[in-house]
Amino acid sequence: MIGTGRPGGLAGTEPRRAAAGSAYSAAGLLVLLVAGVGAGTLLAGPAAAGQRAASGVQEAVSRIPGLIDVVREAAGLGSPVAAAVVLVLLGSALLLDGRRRLAGYVAVTAAGAGVLGAGTGAAAAALTSQAPAGPGGHTLSAVVAYGLLLVVLTPAVPPRWRRGAAVAVVALVALVGLARFAVGVAPAPLVLGMVLGVAWLGVTTTAFGHRARLARDGPYRPVGAGRAPAAPRPWVRAGALAAIWLLLLGALLSAGALVTGSAAVQRADAAVTGWFVAIRAPTLTPVAEVFGALGDTPTVVAGALTLAALVAVATRSTRPVSLVVLVLGGELALFLVSAGVVDRSRPDVGNLGLLVPPTSSFPSGHVSAAVCLYGLAALLAARVLAPRLRWSLAAAAAAVLAVAVGSGRIYFGMHHPSDVLASLLFAVPWLLACLRLGPPVRGGPG
Repeated sequence: MIGTGRPGGLAGTEPRRAAAGSAYSAAGLLVLLVAGVGAGTLLAGPAAAGQRAASGVQEAVSRIPGLIDVVREAAGLGSPVAAAVVLVLLGSALLLDGRRRLAGYVAVTAAGAGVLGAGTGAAAAALTSQAPAGPGGHTLSAVVAYGLLLVVLTPAVPPRWRRGAAVAVVALVALVGLARFAVGVAPAPLVLGMVLGVAWLGVTTTAFGHRARLARDGPYRPVGAGRAPAAPRPWVRAGALAAIWLLLLGALLSAGALVTGSAAVQRADAAVTGWFVAIRAPTLTPVAEVFGALGDTPTVVAGALTLAALVAVATRSTRPVSLVVLVLGGELALFLVSAGVVDRSRPDVGNLGLLVPPTSSFPSGHVSAAVCLYGLAALLAARVLAPRLRWSLAAAAAAVLAVAVGSGRIYFGMHHPSDVLASLLFAVPWLLACLRLGPPVRGGPG
C-alpha cells in the first residue's frame, strides 16, 4: 500500500540499530513502569474524589436521551480493539512496503503500551490497600495508536497540513478522555494514561532514531507517486452505483421478508443460536467479545480513518478517502434502511450484559461493516502482491472476519444466523461494485 521505490529491510548496521532500539526501549519501559506504579499509588486518594465527580457527570449525561450512547461511541475510539486495528493496519502497510525497521518500531511501541497499561495497574494494586489510580487503558491506547500514526505518516503530509494533522490527533485523544470521564471514569487514571502514553511514545521514538531518521526511512516518496487518472464518465458510474444500491436494498428487503415469515428459517436460526448459547463459557466469552468488537462503530471508524490516511499517503491523492467514504457510507445506508423496514426482534436468549443497539436484528451491521472495511483493506493491500494472490487474500480476509464477527454477535445473542448471512448478501457485492465503479485508486480497477 505504501511504497518508496527504495529496497526496504535491515542492511549493514540496521540489525544492530534495531537491537539497540529495542534494548533502550526496554530500559525506558522499566523506568515508566516504576514511575506509573508510584503515581498510581500516590493518586489513590485523589482518584476516589475524582470518581465521585465523574459519577455525577455520568448521571447528568444519562438524563439527556441518546447522549450517553453517543458518548460511549466516542470513548470507544480509544478502546484496545480499535487501537489494535489501527496498529495492525499501519504495521501491515509498512511490512508490505518492506519497511521492516519502521514496522518493528510500531510493534515494539504497541507491545510496550500493553505491558505498561496492564503492569502498572496490577503492580500498584499489589502495593496499596486503597484502590490505585491505574492508567486509563483507553487514553493510553489512543495516545499510542494515533500518536504512532502521526509520527510515521506526518512527513508525508504537505507542510501546510502537518500542524492540522497534529491538532486533529490531539483533539481525538482529548475527545476519548472527555468521553471516558462522561461515562464515569475518574480523571486521575485518564490523565495518567495520557502521560504514560506520551512518555512511552517519546521513549521508543528516541530509541529507534530521532524524528529525522524516521523521516528519512519513512514512506514519503511512494512508487509512482501522483494523482490517479480521472474517472471516465463519472455520471454514468454514479448512476450505475445508485442502481446497484437500489437492487441490493430490494434483495435485502426480500430476504428480510423471507426470514421473518418462514417458519423453516426461524427453526434453523433457533437451532444454531441455541448451540451458541449452549457453549457459552467464561473462557469463550472474552474471545467472542473481542471478535464482535471488530465490527463496533468506533473500531470501524478508527480503521476507516487509518486506511484512508495510509492509502492517501501512498497515492498522494484524496480519491482513496472518497472511496472509503463511499464503501462504508453506502453500507451504512443499506443497513439503516433495511433494519428500519424489516424491524426484526433480536434473539430472546440473553445478551450477557452487552448494550443492545437501538436498531433491529436484521441485518447485522457489525458484520457488513467489518466485511466492507477489512475487505477493502485487503483488496487495496493485495495490489502489491502477485495477481494470483489478490482475490484469494481478499476472499480469505472477508471470510475470516465475517465468521469471527458474526460468531461473536450470535454468541452474545445479538443476531440470528440469517442476519449474518444477509449482511454478506449485500456487503460483498457492494464492496466490489464500489471498487469497480467508485473513485479510482492509482493502480486499481476502473
